[in-house]
Formats: sequence, structure tokens, C-alpha cells
Amino acid sequence: MIYSAGGYLRYSLSNFEAYNRATDTWRRLPDLPSPRSGLAAASVRGCVYLVGGRNNNNEQSKVDAPHMDCYDPTTNRWHTCAPMSVPRNRVAVGVVDDMIYAIGGLTHTMHHRTAEK
Repeated sequence: MIYSAGGYLRYSLSNFEAYNRATDTWRRLPDLPSPRSGLAAASVRGCVYLVGGRNNNNEQSKVDAPHMDCYDPTTNRWHTCAPMSVPRNRVAVGVVDDMIYAIGGLTHTMHHRTAEK
């Protein structure tokens, strides 16, 4: 499966979809717990983890997120994981030994030079 999560179309989106290469079809999945753009994703042990991002829910409110949410395809449900120590929009993630590392990103206009797991 290839997953597509969130995005931006005037405001942050909460869409979550999966593409099945074998059948060449997209399937709508449960919406994200909160709308986000600029997020990152990683897969660990069959689950999809969404990290950081920004919720642009209107022109006056642009909130960078410390959130990490996990989608379990076996139950078709989301659950919330422990948040990062700082909000990270446009963050990069990597996985080493089943641990997710959040690297860089920014909060408002401040660029982070840190990483956390």
C-alpha cells in the first residue's frame, strides 16, 4: 500500500487514503485526528505514523503541531502517541531499529537544528 495523508488546499486537510498497486485503486480511510499539512510519515511494524505538520484551519490560525498519530490498518483506527518535545512543521523522519527519528523542521519561522526519537 501507498498512503497519502493530509495536505493543503487553501486550508490543511484531514484526508487519508491508500493506493493498492495490485488493483490500481485508491481507497478512502478514516480522516486524520486533526487536519495537517507539512507532516511526515513513517511505517513501523505494519502501522503508519504521522509526525508533526501544521494546521492552517483559517487565515488567522496557523498552528505547528508536536503530534504523532498512528494508524493501524488491522483495526482501521487512529490512536495518538506521545507528542514531540517541540512542534515541527516540514519535518523529516527516519526509522532505525523500529524507532522513529524526527529531524529538523520549523516552528513558525524558527528552523530546528535538533532531532528526537
